[in-house]
Amino acid sequence: MLLTAKAGDRFNSMTVGWGGFGVMWGRPVVFYAVRPTRFTFALAEEGRAVSFAAFPTSFSGALSYLGTHSGREGEKYSAAGITPIEMPNGGIGFREASLILTGRRIFSHPMGREDFSDENIEKKWYEKEPYHTLYAAEIERIYLAE
Repeated sequence: MLLTAKAGDRFNSMTVGWGGFGVMWGRPVVFYAVRPTRFTFALAEEGRAVSFAAFPTSFSGALSYLGTHSGREGEKYSAAGITPIEMPNGGIGFREASLILTGRRIFSHPMGREDFSDENIEKKWYEKEPYHTLYAAEIERIYLAE
């Protein structure tokens, strides 16, 4: 999936492999984690609009490209062959996506060594800092491709 965070008129996307869906505080939510070193992090902190887009398997190369190229250097979507579109909530989706979830960030918490009850997780996934920040966004809408 592709996570897109938006703040004002700026947005950036990154591929995500860690996260989940559920219900928290009586609301449908998506959980996701972003490291502070990622360009998307500043936008996730500044703005509240987020989206998650799933693509057909034929777009695996595009997702790989977006996961390895930073938006700090400029526009990367045309090189990946996908088209950003503004969603009704003001977030960003993609014309080529087969599924788009839009929502608003409602929670964030920076992770640290002291947060892990299982030291094996911390040892395996965090050889060095920084740790991720864990977010929860309330899912507002789900769009399926026609």
